[in-house]
Amino acid sequence: MAFDRAYYRLTKRGPVDEELRALVLPRIEEARLLYVDPVPEVRPRVMTAGMLTKRTKALAHLREGAVLWVPGLARLGFSALDIRGVLDLLFDTGRRAGDAINGVILTADTPRLDVAALVEEAERTLKREAFGRARAEQAKHGAKLGRPSARSDADRRQAVKELLERDPRRTSAAEVASRWGVDKATIYAWARQMRPDLE
Repeated sequence: MAFDRAYYRLTKRGPVDEELRALVLPRIEEARLLYVDPVPEVRPRVMTAGMLTKRTKALAHLREGAVLWVPGLARLGFSALDIRGVLDLLFDTGRRAGDAINGVILTADTPRLDVAALVEEAERTLKREAFGRARAEQAKHGAKLGRPSARSDADRRQAVKELLERDPRRTSAAEVASRWGVDKATIYAWARQMRPDLE
């Protein structure tokens, strides 16, 4: 433990600094052995390993046989490929990775399937965070999120009635569908469900 260090990368949608710090500080001797990459002020279009400067320092200072503690592998990098690359670097140079959330230390002798499972879990976490960020951006710009609410049977019957009773020379099926907030295919599907003879 004498030379163990800790590292994590902060993200806008991920856990806050205090939570992550509480997970890794008990694993190292001093707070100065903790390295943290902050959230970039300007979000880059493409994240690269070179942008994680604190991680580079942590890896440079980590001696052979020591453990780099992270609060879950998702905080070690920005993609599954990046995380896997850091793990391979650690293993190839006789160093180890500690996952504080799962309480495991990964070494070159750890079964590859176990490492792959943890990396996949980290990738799912990163994707959830990215999806949450995208949804927040959409909501900020007024996009309606999620599926539209289901129409009641009464609404469907009324929409189909309008479709069937319209004058096709004056009102198109698309216009009827638009009034009901659905597309033309949906309103025709409702009509076929209620009137099988329309097949």
